[in-house]
Amino acid sequence: ANEYDHKALNIFYEMNDEDGISKVCKTLGLMCITHHLYNQAAEYLNRALDIDTRMNIRTNNNATDVAIDYMYLGLADYRKFIDTRVDSLIHQDKAKNLRAYKEFKSAGNTTIIADACKNLMCIYLRYAQNSRGDLKQKYLDSSLVFHNIGLTAVRKTNNDVSKIDYL
Repeated sequence: ANEYDHKALNIFYEMNDEDGISKVCKTLGLMCITHHLYNQAAEYLNRALDIDTRMNIRTNNNATDVAIDYMYLGLADYRKFIDTRVDSLIHQDKAKNLRAYKEFKSAGNTTIIADACKNLMCIYLRYAQNSRGDLKQKYLDSSLVFHNIGLTAVRKTNNDVSKIDYL
């Protein structure tokens, strides 16, 4: 798959097809995450983010792709955090998922906003696990807020599989 994705990437570069380049970079980035190649994943995903940001500025209709890029970059940080337990990575993951959430919200994309909310819910639960007292309650409350926002969004989709998965 990696070989064919690189061939596709080269073809998209030859065609100067930024949308195709972005999509393949996302695929390669996710493959790298799966194989614990987080620096390579970040390179591919940042390339997709750069392209999608430029396309969004030019066409003013690509905010969903930008949000997905941030969500995937957050996933890379989270998976690297799981492997290394470097706390700064979970904070980076939170920042990227908050950015994804804001992008989805501004684009009015309720279909996929639940994914960013689910990620944020889990991040705040992880924060709560390592906290005590009022701070722990603050993180639990934040987790519940994102759970409820995501649940409301997924209920609007009328997709039973998504609802079951979210719950």
